[in-house]
Amino acid sequence: MGLNVLVDYDNVPAPLWAPGPIQAAAAICARLPASVVGSEPQLTVRLYGGWKTGSISTHRAQQLIPQLTSGHSYIARPGHAPGAPQIRLVVQLALGPLGSQTPFETTLAKDRSIRSFRPRQGATACSQPGACGMAFLANLTHTTPCVTPNCGVTPQDLLVRDEQKMVDTLIVADMAHAAYVDGDDDIVVVTSDTDIWPGVLIAIKAGCTVTQIHATPNMRTPTALTNMLPPGISSYFNEISL
Repeated sequence: MGLNVLVDYDNVPAPLWAPGPIQAAAAICARLPASVVGSEPQLTVRLYGGWKTGSISTHRAQQLIPQLTSGHSYIARPGHAPGAPQIRLVVQLALGPLGSQTPFETTLAKDRSIRSFRPRQGATACSQPGACGMAFLANLTHTTPCVTPNCGVTPQDLLVRDEQKMVDTLIVADMAHAAYVDGDDDIVVVTSDTDIWPGVLIAIKAGCTVTQIHATPNMRTPTALTNMLPPGISSYFNEISL
């Protein structure tokens, strides 16, 4: 079935995507150790993100889809000399779980109210703190009332955010599916987000080797997480950076 490469799209710096998703995926896969790719016939790169609002593809998804429907491509097999047989590369949006033909309806919830917030104490980088145009934020919270009499408006009524839904949990679910259902020996996950670590642990416990690729140079997984790996299986986890 090939090797799954699970990529948190927003966790990878935007400049890497500039040449296009297929070229970027090829650059990511070129960093994989030859021992991970082995003799796999195909690399399937799944891009996770907020691709749908309701049943409508988001603007970003609409930009990516035409670039992904041109078919597969081939890249050099890591560790092999030029001219050696290449490996098939397939890049796709992760619209639903592995093994399912039914996509999720909403993975980007738009215009959601902001959550609780408070100002950071003692934080000012302004060159003129006494005249800082952002000074009014120093005591602002999500429930700060308007100063106009009889007005009940708060920042929570005015500020909204777009929130990705089920991205990290889908990565974790797909890691579990790849390890326990498909019986994969290796999984590659491209993100530095620690929320995917339950998936790393469950895949390794299933006997799967997990390679985590950090998009930020010299980034490493916190030792508080890697120390959770029992000594006998710690070699099942590897991490590299782009």
